Amino acid sequence: MVTILRNSPWHDKPEVKKGDIGELIVQDFFERKGYVIYAPKTNKPHGFDFSVYKDEAIPFAVEVKTKVSSEKYSETGIEKPLYERYLRICTNNKIRLFLVFVDERLGSVYGEFFDILTKPFPHSNGKTYPKLIYRKGGVVPTYYFHLDQMKELEKLRPAEIEYLKTLREQIL
Repeated sequence: MVTILRNSPWHDKPEVKKGDIGELIVQDFFERKGYVIYAPKTNKPHGFDFSVYKDEAIPFAVEVKTKVSSEKYSETGIEKPLYERYLRICTNNKIRLFLVFVDERLGSVYGEFFDILTKPFPHSNGKTYPKLIYRKGGVVPTYYFHLDQMKELEKLRPAEIEYLKTLREQIL
């Protein structure tokens, strides 16, 4: 089980703890695969969570979303402003971004490079992804991706699943 070493009122919020745990789970995955992790040292807003580098290959950025996928559809997503920010970061800086989801409902860590996720993906369900959904009531529009677009990186450990579920219940 990964532990959080950050102490501040911000990091005491369950949704922040959940995100921090997800980031540490994904960092641990990349470290076990031989990558070196470069992460921000400040508690200020940053364009992505961390970057990774291995064996003289081109480094890439990693953004982690610790959230459950849709129960009704095999989809997950990010809010439109984040989608647009990631596009700007990738385009303006000529860097690839790997978008990772830590999903305690599925007990899985999965992801894909953002430039691949933004290309049209016609699915056998008749929908093309990414798809932008506007909801009523002031909810931020969300871009959805089909889980078939993602690669599973690893399964979550039972203790990680339970801890993330506990944090999700505190948020709801």
